[in-house]
Amino acid sequence: MISSRSWVLVAISVTIAACASTGGAAGGREHEVAVSRPDRNVITADELASVPESDLYAAVQRLRPELIPKPCAEPDNTRICRMAAESDLNVYVDDVLRGKVEALHRYSANDVKEVRRLSGPEATRRFGAQNGAGAIVVTRKQAITPPTSEATG
Repeated sequence: MISSRSWVLVAISVTIAACASTGGAAGGREHEVAVSRPDRNVITADELASVPESDLYAAVQRLRPELIPKPCAEPDNTRICRMAAESDLNVYVDDVLRGKVEALHRYSANDVKEVRRLSGPEATRRFGAQNGAGAIVVTRKQAITPPTSEATG
């Protein structure tokens, strides 16, 4: 007769085998739900709506200050600046060059769908060689324009 201790060992073995065997080369990972981490180079409309600032520049500074880097403050070479100075970044709104970072002050955070920081190589590929320092790309929400009405006589 099989002892109760043996039954426990058999039950544990079966449970482990069932958990480990899901029938895939990835060991069952195809059934896992991927947890996506937010892209630190992107700010969404939902995030913008969560801050009190309506000025887009101020909202970006609150949510992702690293997207608008400040120039290096140290005069010597003890610190290496990883990102371009603020004055080097171009700002594109709906793929149209609008100026440097200060152009963000002209836009309301409420009207923006997404803010995306592009690296130098990404910005150069997308917008040309004058974007070697990177770019900030703003995509606005679709504006609702009233239909044009024709004068009726």
